[in-house]
Amino acid sequence: MKKETKRIILDILALLFIMLIFSTETYKSLLKAVLLNIGILHAHITRKMLFPSVDWSMKPIGGTYVAIALYIVIPICYAFGG
Repeated sequence: MKKETKRIILDILALLFIMLIFSTETYKSLLKAVLLNIGILHAHITRKMLFPSVDWSMKPIGGTYVAIALYIVIPICYAFGG
């Protein structure tokens, strides 16, 4: 496997588990929570694939701001249903 894929295998498994719950309609009372969790995992996976070497201890630069924006925008989009 690629190095990037090895880093996110647990995230992918969690995403698949959440999608399984989502597809079997056992989520009806927790729809927003499930969508928000999928959004957070999606943002995390996207950041790991696009920005694997962001150093959070450095002074913020463009890549850091983009990575932070991913964690804000993607979960909000999922929570509002699209």
